[in-house]
Amino acid sequence: MSIPLAENELRTQEPTQTFRRPNYDVSESEDHYQLRVLMPGVPKEGVNVALNGRHLEVGGTRSQKPGEDWRPILSELNWDDYKLNLELNVAVNEDAIDANVSDGLLSLTLPKPEEEKPRTIPIH
Repeated sequence: MSIPLAENELRTQEPTQTFRRPNYDVSESEDHYQLRVLMPGVPKEGVNVALNGRHLEVGGTRSQKPGEDWRPILSELNWDDYKLNLELNVAVNEDAIDANVSDGLLSLTLPKPEEEKPRTIPIH
C-alpha cells in the first residue's frame, strides 16, 4: 500500500510570518482517503483548505495570541499559525471533498474517483 500524500514542505517562513507544520495522519478505505490535521487553538473560522491541481494546502490561524506586552520568563507554548503543503500522489474526486473541524482537529475526506474504487466483476 502506498501513502497517498507526500509532504513537500516542513516549515515555511514568509517575510513577516512563521508557520508551524501541524501533525497529521492519513488513512485509506475502499472509497476514500481520510486526512486528519491537528491544529490546537485554531477555530473553524481560522481554517482554510485549498486544492490546486494535486497540491493541497491546509492553513490555520490562531484566534488568540499573546499581546505586545507579553514578556515570558519561561514558555513552552507555541503561538505560530499552521501551514501544511502536500502533493497528492493519487487521483481524488475534487467536487466531493468534505471538511469538518472540531476541537482543533480538521478532518478531510478525499473521495476516490469511481474508476479508482475497487469493483467486483460479475461472473455469468
